[in-house]
Amino acid sequence: MTLPRAYEDQLVERAKENADAFGELYDHYFGQIYRFVFSLLRDQDAAEDVTSEVFFKALRAIGRPKPAA
Repeated sequence: MTLPRAYEDQLVERAKENADAFGELYDHYFGQIYRFVFSLLRDQDAAEDVTSEVFFKALRAIGRPKPAA
């Protein structure tokens, strides 16, 4: 299930300062990202590690400004 774009945008903005909002993003997207990574790697431990790294990098980058296009 996809979040409505406007709601997702608001959630990302809130997640910059609110751990619960980031948690909602995590809860919503974890399964999708894990399944995609697992389909590529076919290794549960590696897929879990990569999925965790994706969210760790997202958390670190969420407050940074977007680069100019």
